[in-house]
Amino acid sequence: KSDESKAISVIDGEPNSEHYKLDNLFAGGSHGEVWRAKRILNNGSMESGYILKRMLIERGEFVKFAGIREIYFGETMKSELDDLSFFARYVEHFYRRSSISKERDELWL
Repeated sequence: KSDESKAISVIDGEPNSEHYKLDNLFAGGSHGEVWRAKRILNNGSMESGYILKRMLIERGEFVKFAGIREIYFGETMKSELDDLSFFARYVEHFYRRSSISKERDELWL
């Protein structure tokens, strides 16, 4: 797998006007890959400090449901963690067209 930087366009999820630039792949496991990333804001500037996880939904429905579960609990706990800046927090999720298969979307958290 390449650690090469690349931009991800958001095709679903909120807010859909924002994009991310992947910096490097730094971890992974049976359910996904974990990337350091920057958020590209509407004015073109970049905001660092983001971690994105690509769920490997091509491995089966159990991985897709694990991602959906993370989305549910991330949304549920979002307001509880607003004041705790030292915790990693769920921001959003989105789907992206797969670069491997045009028939599948990728789930990113």
